[in-house]
Amino acid sequence: MTRSTRLRRLHLLAIAAVLVLEAGIVAALFVRIAGSSVNHIGASPYLALMVALPGLVMGLAGLRAPHRLRRGLSWGLVGLSLAVAGAVVALDQFNILVEYETWLRRGMPDRSF
Repeated sequence: MTRSTRLRRLHLLAIAAVLVLEAGIVAALFVRIAGSSVNHIGASPYLALMVALPGLVMGLAGLRAPHRLRRGLSWGLVGLSLAVAGAVVALDQFNILVEYETWLRRGMPDRSF
């Protein structure tokens, strides 16, 4: 196996791993929202961007790949990364899931649903 083949396989594995990680983050956010009546959380929901932004860069880098499977996974990673980033911002802006200190600073707003 050549070095370039190993790098391509490693890149494909990294894309798949970040896809699974981002899907897990989305699932954890939805479980937290559905399972609790309060709209504040101890950790910042923006921490999910630490996975979404590198995932976006990895996905964009993979779009140049000649291999069809890697391009497809890269498009999925780009879409999921943008969705995670947008969801985190929306959750914060609409007071659905807010960091505790921010929730206090905003006057302890109620959840809209």
